Amino acid sequence: MLELLVVDPNPISHVLTRYAVREEFGDCLQITELPNGYEARDYIKAGANPNVILMYIDMDHYDGIDAANDMRDEGYVNPFILWTKRAKLMQDTPAVEQPVDILLRLASPNSTSVLEVLRKYLNAPAK
Repeated sequence: MLELLVVDPNPISHVLTRYAVREEFGDCLQITELPNGYEARDYIKAGANPNVILMYIDMDHYDGIDAANDMRDEGYVNPFILWTKRAKLMQDTPAVEQPVDILLRLASPNSTSVLEVLRKYLNAPAK
């Protein structure tokens, strides 16, 4: 079974993402939800290997970019999709290209853009 790791401190984002992904992909995708980059890094360090990680950038104390870099250092090679609500961050982060496959500016992680990117990286059939 394919796995999507969703990393976001906002529980509402988890609910919205889970709903949108379930509507799009049904049960062919396992969704693992974690509230911060520390737990995501430890999840990868423990040997997990999700097919895609969808992570919010603007987390307190340990942002998504630092977490992505550390997970790459731990050997994670599958795609990262990082998202933010802030347009300025998009312009000021050229280093994002190294650890991250896609950087999106979104109002919410349950947007059509995320589903399109997930379709591309997961090769999962739509429901």
